[in-house]
Amino acid sequence: MRCMLILVCALLSVSFVVGGPFVWSQQNDQVEVKTDRFSEVTTIKLKPQTILDTPDQIITMSLEAKFGDKKIRDEVDRTSEILRERAFVKLESQSKGSVDFGDKQLHFIVDGKRIKVGESAGTLLKFPGKDPSLKPGFKNRDVFTNGLNLAQMKQIANGNRVEMRFGTYESVLSTTVLGNLREFVREFTKYAPSSKLKERRP
Repeated sequence: MRCMLILVCALLSVSFVVGGPFVWSQQNDQVEVKTDRFSEVTTIKLKPQTILDTPDQIITMSLEAKFGDKKIRDEVDRTSEILRERAFVKLESQSKGSVDFGDKQLHFIVDGKRIKVGESAGTLLKFPGKDPSLKPGFKNRDVFTNGLNLAQMKQIANGNRVEMRFGTYESVLSTTVLGNLREFVREFTKYAPSSKLKERRP
């Protein structure tokens, strides 16, 4: 019986490795890191974090970064990739009615110091039928995108009090959100080309 159990466990282990193209590394339940075994592209994701939660509207913020999706041929390529080190920021709003987002500018104040990220590109998502991502009772889903470089992310993640303004909306990031953001920044730094360059230096 014991030999049979060992054999079953071994087969399950083999099927897991063979069946999926990704190697997963997960530090907490809000940050996901996966590396494609074939392309060696690493994707780091911060799951949606609630920024605003009212009966009529919910706004969440998520982050995503990818490394290794371009073949590094020489130092010019490496320098270009380092200069492009950014995390993709997605702000999603679900609302029961139409919403005015104002200038759509994204700002942060971290322990009294201002960070202006700039205007976010946005779209109102329309589906021919019911949007499967909408929460019950909500009618509109708007998605806005922007970017944060590593210096900005570190400044925000290391802050004690972080205020955020997106268009006409202001909020203070909770300690939970900041903790998850710190974990994302740790993983981002681990896989970032600039960090790997430092490791190569004597």
